[in-house]
Amino acid sequence: MRNNRANPWQRFVQSGVHTGFETEETYYEIAKRRIREEMERRNEAK
Repeated sequence: MRNNRANPWQRFVQSGVHTGFETEETYYEIAKRRIREEMERRNEAK
């Protein structure tokens, strides 16, 4: 079952798969930042 409205983490994983990353830590830091930005956008939209 495919969900078109992927959550921020799913979108990040999908976009990050073909960009590559040097360490898991950097990957994790980028993920946290993107999720935080997504949350801020949702809060601004309210």
